[in-house]
Amino acid sequence: MTRWYTAPEILLCNEEATPVADVWSVGCIFAELLARTVFLPGEDFTSQLRLMREKVGRPNDDDLDFVTSARARRFLASLPNQAPPPLADLFPAHAGETNALDLLRCMLVFHPDRRINVERALEHPFLASLHNPEDEPVANFSFSYGDDFGVNEDMNIGRVRELVWEEMRKCHPEIPEVHPSAQVMALGRTVESKSEI
Repeated sequence: MTRWYTAPEILLCNEEATPVADVWSVGCIFAELLARTVFLPGEDFTSQLRLMREKVGRPNDDDLDFVTSARARRFLASLPNQAPPPLADLFPAHAGETNALDLLRCMLVFHPDRRINVERALEHPFLASLHNPEDEPVANFSFSYGDDFGVNEDMNIGRVRELVWEEMRKCHPEIPEVHPSAQVMALGRTVESKSEI
C-alpha cells in the first residue's frame, strides 16, 4: 500500500487488513478531492503517524487495543493527545457541506473498530443520490489472488513487472508482447530497486 493512503492499523503492525482499512484509503482520497492536495503526505512511517494524529486525532492511551506491536503502541502513546482541528477548518472551501465532512469524519477514524464500514458509508446522506441497495451486491467470500496472479510463486521485481505487463496486454493487445526491459534483463542487468520498474 502507498503510505499516504495506508490505514493506521496497517502502519501499526497489524498483520491482517480488514475492509475498513480500505475505507480509510478512500477517505484519504476523498479528502484529497476536497482539498485538491494530498491530505496525509508523510515522508516516512513516523511522520505519517504524526500527520494522522494532527489531522484526525488518536485514540486515548487505554484505547490502543488494536495496536499489536508494543513498540508502535509506545510510539503512539508518546504523541500529544490533543483534539484535531474541525474538518471545516481543514477544508474551508467546503465548510458548509456538512454531509461531505461528516462522511469524511466517519471514514478517517483512527481506531478501525469505530470507523464506518462500506455498507454504512453507502447509506450515508452524502451518497443518497448514488445509493441503490438493489445494485450494490456484497461478496459472500474472501478474495484471493491465487495462482493466476503469481502470488504463490517466488516473486521478484522482474516477475512483478511481467505480471503487470501481461495484465495491461489484456486491455491493450497492441502493445508489445514482451516488456521492453526484458531485452535489457536478458543482457544480464539486474534491477536493484523498485524505483527502476
